[in-house]
Amino acid sequence: MKKIILLATVLFSSSIFAASVQWSDLEQDKEYTSTQKFVFENGVTLPAGEVYELREIEPLSIPGYPMMYYGFHKKDCTTPDQTADMSIVEVPGQDWDVEVGAELEEGCSLGLYLEVKDYYSASAFAE
Repeated sequence: MKKIILLATVLFSSSIFAASVQWSDLEQDKEYTSTQKFVFENGVTLPAGEVYELREIEPLSIPGYPMMYYGFHKKDCTTPDQTADMSIVEVPGQDWDVEVGAELEEGCSLGLYLEVKDYYSASAFAE
């Protein structure tokens, strides 16, 4: 019985993460749905299932820390004055730990900073 439950858990988990688009496959000017919530240190939470437009993809040249920047805009923004400083958010779906730096700016702009080493991992978004 334990093996059946374990197998069902693995299959269910795999189907959830299969829906996520890899960071490398995200395209500018397309809309994506968040597959996880973003919880910031100041208590602000952006729930999973929200629709975002990807407005900017930019490689950043920080010596010793190659990163990618993804600039999203939350569609149907109801709290445009809400902000949150940079917080580290874990992105599940890999066999290794993937974390992004996340910040929320006025106007419902969500900025995500990803280390280049995680570029081909599952993102926090689905099509």
